[in-house]
Amino acid sequence: MPNSADRLHALDSLRGIAILMVLFVHTSGWIVPSNTWLLKAAELGPRGVQLFYVVSAFSLFLSYKQRMAVGPFSYRAYFIRRVARIAPMFWIAIALNLAVSGLAPRYWAPDGVTWPDVALTALFLNGFKPDAITSVVPGGWSVAVETTFYLLLPVFFVSVKSLRGSLVAAAACLFIGTAACAWYFHAHQADYTDANRYILYSFAWLLWLPAQLPVFALGIVLYFLREKLPAAPGLGACWLAFAAVLIVASLYLPSDGLMRNYLITSVGFVFLSLAAMNGDMRILDNNFLRLVGKVSFSIYLLHFTVLTVGHKLNEKFFHVPESGNLRFAAALALVIPTCVGVSYLTYRFVELPGMRLSSRIARASDRASGALAGR
Repeated sequence: MPNSADRLHALDSLRGIAILMVLFVHTSGWIVPSNTWLLKAAELGPRGVQLFYVVSAFSLFLSYKQRMAVGPFSYRAYFIRRVARIAPMFWIAIALNLAVSGLAPRYWAPDGVTWPDVALTALFLNGFKPDAITSVVPGGWSVAVETTFYLLLPVFFVSVKSLRGSLVAAAACLFIGTAACAWYFHAHQADYTDANRYILYSFAWLLWLPAQLPVFALGIVLYFLREKLPAAPGLGACWLAFAAVLIVASLYLPSDGLMRNYLITSVGFVFLSLAAMNGDMRILDNNFLRLVGKVSFSIYLLHFTVLTVGHKLNEKFFHVPESGNLRFAAALALVIPTCVGVSYLTYRFVELPGMRLSSRIARASDRASGALAGR
């Protein structure tokens, strides 16, 4: 199998694929392609978030196992690193979006954003409030879900020890998560008018942690599955074929119930990840995708602002019709390098310093704990 360094490169490539999917769909909301296949491909774009989740759970399990191999695992250091990895760039995104959009009403907050909503978001607690989960920072729901999952991950660390255990955990997450989604939706229908019930529906069946928990569990399945399966020339193409069948099939499945469409896509992402980590699929693991994946968190948080500015500039100066295949391709050719360029700067000057600081704080915390334990 590939060594750990190769695997980590492949994880960056997978993150690159995920964020390009997200850019594809959100750019199509600005310049709408007229081709039926492009529109169908855009439907898959939002599921780049699920690919992020599969990769995230896999990489966190990989990091946990590597740290356990060299000594006791520090949960204090784990939480410090997780918060420091997410918080600085996310707080910048909050400030940026407040500067651009203020507290005005918007799709996910028809009555406007409140300062308590901003505070909840800054504390990563917006994942429990339907009209705050993704209204302060566009797409912020995925960050809320990710940070909430961090709190549960230690339970998986200590309880899931094998491929069989990971499959049992995934099944449990599926049934428990679906029950929680159905309960929440039916329990809170009276709290929403008919006009605003889309907020409840989206929150209950997609946006909060119980809806996405099976996806994270599939990332843990991927970790143990990858440990069992050797890499071999030509095997990557087989995994990619399995992935393609499941991902395409998911486009024609329902969005609620037990086997929601994005869950089938996520199973496809398990096979896609196996293909990328096989080492023989340059289309899935290359220098371009690695670069994009490395700065993908910044891209995710900043690309809405880039698209908003682009839309306003077009309205004011260029007046380019907002539809058509060539215009859509041109928009992508502009949006992708702009987002990558800006995000490289924030990665270098915000994310990397945050990660270095968190490592120093975590080491100091562990040394202090060791000194207290030795007294």
